[in-house]
Amino acid sequence: MPEIIHAAPRDPEPIDILKSAVAWAKQAGHRVRIGSFGVSVASTHGPRRWELDPLERDAGVDPLGAVILWMQPPALDPTAAAAQALGVDAVWVAGLIAGLDLSPKESRWLQARCRGVYLKAFEMGALLRIHVLSFRGQA
Repeated sequence: MPEIIHAAPRDPEPIDILKSAVAWAKQAGHRVRIGSFGVSVASTHGPRRWELDPLERDAGVDPLGAVILWMQPPALDPTAAAAQALGVDAVWVAGLIAGLDLSPKESRWLQARCRGVYLKAFEMGALLRIHVLSFRGQA
């Protein structure tokens, strides 16, 4: 009888983590929008390290803010916290932010060896923007 071969479980892709975080934020009653992170550090040692930014003019969180609120990473900088929560490099986060905002691509990343990582994250950010904006009116 042939032996059954099981595939090793794969880690979730960063985009899947972001979509889960967006769904979690909506379920928790937070408005998910495109813009700034929408979170701030609440505590450096407590279980709730991150909270909604009380000084944010546009209430709610963007997808990266949602993943930070959901995962509560230990970093104190939002960009570093997003990278920790997603298990990616800072260049990936920079590409995703540029894609979410549909900003022009940064030449410093296009000239670097990590160009492919940046461009892939930019594309994912643009697709995530469509995902977030297409569900704006739904509860």
